[in-house]
Amino acid sequence: MKVGIFGGDLFWSNHPYEVFNFYQKIKAESGHASLILFKDDIRLNKTFSGSEKFYFNKILYTQCEDLIVVKDWQDFYKLSAKFDLIYTSCKLVPKTRQVSNIRKHLKCKVCVWDVPGVDILVDSQYFASQWIVKGEMWKEYLLNAPRTDKLVTEKQIKIDICPAFRRYISKNLINPVMEKNEFLKKYNLDSEKKTLLIAPSNPGSHKSLFNENLRLINLVVDVFSKNYFQIILKTYPHDYTFYENQKLHSGVYKRKNFLDSSMPQYEFLKRSINSGITVIESQHHHEAILYSDFLYNMSGTSLSWETYYSECQSFSISSEKKNVYENLSYLPGYYFPHDIFNINLENDEKVEYYINKLINDKDKSFNHKKTDLVKKYFH
Repeated sequence: MKVGIFGGDLFWSNHPYEVFNFYQKIKAESGHASLILFKDDIRLNKTFSGSEKFYFNKILYTQCEDLIVVKDWQDFYKLSAKFDLIYTSCKLVPKTRQVSNIRKHLKCKVCVWDVPGVDILVDSQYFASQWIVKGEMWKEYLLNAPRTDKLVTEKQIKIDICPAFRRYISKNLINPVMEKNEFLKKYNLDSEKKTLLIAPSNPGSHKSLFNENLRLINLVVDVFSKNYFQIILKTYPHDYTFYENQKLHSGVYKRKNFLDSSMPQYEFLKRSINSGITVIESQHHHEAILYSDFLYNMSGTSLSWETYYSECQSFSISSEKKNVYENLSYLPGYYFPHDIFNINLENDEKVEYYINKLINDKDKSFNHKKTDLVKKYFH
């Protein structure tokens, strides 16, 4: 069977080798695989100046012995006739570059792998015929999702770890996670101090919760600093490509800060915070989660779910006491374990007390993350 791995038109700076690692995995299992990328893909064309806050080694892509380069979508459709199966991400293109009738034009079957969050339940049904989901519950959800064809069967859905999560547990990758001492040394962090990771997430989503937390950010930083924490910052992956050329087939997708579109969100937040903080490069996303003690999840996003793989405790602050993943309009009745991973502190006159209590009462066992229910969401 002839198999291809397609990079699509969406590049994630926080796991820049996602496609390459998946290609290597399939090639090791089947003996052969082709890596398919657009001619204008950033993974083939990026020249780093040294000022960027993300990095990858493009030689791994450009010198791949199984690389096939396509000019555009029509070229890709034509190429698909030479394959029996093509793997790709369930998040194939950005919202601003949607492609219609993909399934109609394809000449082979497509199997999609899962990504963090809920996207596999929303986008992939328009072009996929097979799925690899990140847990037992996602299989059940996908079979019953509003956009899923009722003819889809269990046989079309496999369960395996999400490629974006593989770095948390596997050393057999082109880019295994750095050891903690390496990470601390790179960012000049103190091994004797605990670490707070500030993560605002998608600058285009959950705006009201982000705004509320932005007003509190200096209070949060001050309380943690008084408790001898060092502060690091990691923004949304597409924030890091702010200075890149966003064009068709490049994979570059910019999510600009809605409060100030003149600069990346990491620069905006660094200027907004009174105390000194360290900006973490995007490709060290997993290290930031693994080696931090607390995650300040400013927009209350599914980023908190990744603390399943670490001892980091995620929290948000909100006056609404709202779980943003409860009763999603496009996935009515679906439960996601956000409340298990993310503690919501109430925003009132006692908020400083709540933050201090969170720091002092942190659960060291983390057994609440490993319940039978939670395990159904992860492989």
